[in-house]
Amino acid sequence: GILPLFMVGLSGSMASIAGAEVALSFLGLGITPPTPSFGNMIADGAGVRTFQATPHLLLSAALPVVLFFFAWNLLGDALVDLLDPRMHRR
Repeated sequence: GILPLFMVGLSGSMASIAGAEVALSFLGLGITPPTPSFGNMIADGAGVRTFQATPHLLLSAALPVVLFFFAWNLLGDALVDLLDPRMHRR
């Protein structure tokens, strides 16, 4: 049926929405401080002087974002495997 296609689309959409929020907040067009956002945290740590002095600020915000997108993609793949019996390997 259409359920596996819907689930793949939904997982891709969730990752896209989260990516848009991170990008807009990084550019200063999204969630405004003091509300916490990964985009704001990445922007705070991305300055040249800040990064040279404290690189962990950028890395501690960017790594969870990368892991989040990786996890969403794995979730989408797992849902397709679970919901589409034709995709099961024999």
